[in-house]
Amino acid sequence: MRTKLLYISGCLATLLIAGLAFYFFQQREPAGQIHLRVYESGHEMANLPHYIAASLGYFSDENLAVSLFNAKDDPAAEDLQKAGVVILPPEKAWEKKMHAFAQMTHFEPGFLLAREPMSSFAWSSLKAKIVIGGDPDSTLETTFEAILKKEGLRPQTDVTIVQNLPAKLRLGAFLAGSGNFILLRDPQAQQLQLAEQGYVVASLTPAGNVPAQICAASPGFISRNSEALVRYTRAIARAQSWIAAQNPRDIAVAAASFYPYLDLDTLTAVIERHKENDLWAKTPAIDPKQFAALQEIMFKAGELAKPIPFARVVRPEIAAEALKSLASTKNQ
Repeated sequence: MRTKLLYISGCLATLLIAGLAFYFFQQREPAGQIHLRVYESGHEMANLPHYIAASLGYFSDENLAVSLFNAKDDPAAEDLQKAGVVILPPEKAWEKKMHAFAQMTHFEPGFLLAREPMSSFAWSSLKAKIVIGGDPDSTLETTFEAILKKEGLRPQTDVTIVQNLPAKLRLGAFLAGSGNFILLRDPQAQQLQLAEQGYVVASLTPAGNVPAQICAASPGFISRNSEALVRYTRAIARAQSWIAAQNPRDIAVAAASFYPYLDLDTLTAVIERHKENDLWAKTPAIDPKQFAALQEIMFKAGELAKPIPFARVVRPEIAAEALKSLASTKNQ
């Protein structure tokens, strides 16, 4: 009899635990919620629309559970073809045969930094100087070279550009005394300036409108997860509209948790600088003309043998559907 009672008690306890587990699981997992892994090639100011969408709950509004990872730190990112969404410069997406479906910025977010403050900078100041640049095929490097050419300076003739250093060694080389100038994106640029080891003298926006930071995924991932990507892009679109309408201080407050190493005043100053440069795109839709402009820059830099058809590497229907549904919601 005792054994039977123990057996019944055990069964009841098991059912109770299972019931509680099911209840809490249901509470944590809203019906229809989609999990989406997002990788960033670097933690950059260019990715601000993602951070704002997370901070203001736009992903939650879309019933998305979004996890953000640094692609350099997560072993699961070794095969980005299967991993999920990746936020990165377009040339890196092409290398990995990934398709772009949204843009974060419509300018190159990089800066030129000098060793000493320069009250009045002119591009002609670079003549006979050495600049620590980026990868030869990067938007950071090719937009810089495009500006030099506009200013009548010949890359590697009038201005020496160091391009053979691995990314992780460039800043160290500059701090050790190599070069007169360096190309960097934020927050690295701002951190160097805070340490009084480098000073921003120019942005690279004079190169013109280009989709310099994009969201991409493998063709297979896009086909299997189009609904999730539309939801994600809709959240990014809302964040871009919010950023365009807000002042730098309010944006900094919303994004502060993503930049724990920058105090609020510093973060506000950085965002203000980028707002003045109109860095962040107003819409996630990639403009074919801007896409062509980027390819022209890369072609003239000798980093693209021939133009890549827009339809081969861009999936515009994702952003189109996201913007259409947003417009429909506003009109209701």
